[in-house]
Amino acid sequence: MKEEGTIVRNLHGIQNFGAIDVLVTDKTGTLTQDNIVLQYHLDIDGEDSDRVLRHAYLNSYYQTGLGNLMDEAIIKASEEQLDFAQYNYTKVDEIPFDFERRRLSVVVADQTGKTQMITKGAIEEMVSVSDYVDYGGQIHELTDEERQHVLTQVSRLNEQGLRVLGVAQKTNPSPVDEFSVKDEAGMVLIGYLAFLDPPKESTKEAIQALNDHAVDVKIMTGDNELVTISVANQVGIPTDNVISGDQLINKTDEELSKIVEENNLFVKLNPTQKSKLVGILRGNGHVVGFLGDGINDSPALRASDVGISVDNAVDIAKESADIILLEKDL
Repeated sequence: MKEEGTIVRNLHGIQNFGAIDVLVTDKTGTLTQDNIVLQYHLDIDGEDSDRVLRHAYLNSYYQTGLGNLMDEAIIKASEEQLDFAQYNYTKVDEIPFDFERRRLSVVVADQTGKTQMITKGAIEEMVSVSDYVDYGGQIHELTDEERQHVLTQVSRLNEQGLRVLGVAQKTNPSPVDEFSVKDEAGMVLIGYLAFLDPPKESTKEAIQALNDHAVDVKIMTGDNELVTISVANQVGIPTDNVISGDQLINKTDEELSKIVEENNLFVKLNPTQKSKLVGILRGNGHVVGFLGDGINDSPALRASDVGISVDNAVDIAKESADIILLEKDL
């Protein structure tokens, strides 16, 4: 197996590996190239904005949680496009990312002592904590009409296969040492970040080969519907029905048992939902392989019959896996 670029961490996993009839995969990095590039940094009207990039940079640079490829892409683009001689900020505090809020906040102070909270995250969650929107430096209330305008702009980007984050800020939030999640409210939405992570060239052929060997492939991801559909269309996975994590709340195990059989695309899932669905598939009599590389994949890797990860995955994903692929390729 090692000669074929595969490390076996659990010998008992080999029999399950050969018996897989359902392969569940996260989207990012397993179906895609995992070479994320910041394609656009846009204001609310969809125009290029260095201000949005600057705020995104401060958020990504000063956060101390587990940095991801989008943070790296933001920092790289900022270093190439911005003049840092004029920036002199001090970090005051941060509210780390988690998979329920799906956003991350940092608080920075400038030389005058003025503080501002800068938050970036999934667009729906960013809209939910914003009461205002910035049009060319003019602050307007985020009405239902404005909210629809924002979501329409983002949908157009998603349909191109771009992953989109929102960026918001708030001046002079709570006093130092008193910041918390409750401060992520009443914010001003200032723009969007759009990232490109195209599918691997080999993915479509690999999925066809799996299907030819009677292995059904399902995507379970935290990403949104439009981006996932774009990738699925490019790699040959049917997109007739897409199930969102919100639709699974309060479903009985019996209902989930039917849903997970009839659908192949699951989006906006949290780690617990991924793990639950994998367990349901096993309960339906399938031998389930789960392929993932992130922190949020660890519970599902453990819940599967055989967890499959990659050599450059985060440590907890590799520790949760039975099989490790030395090449990040289906």
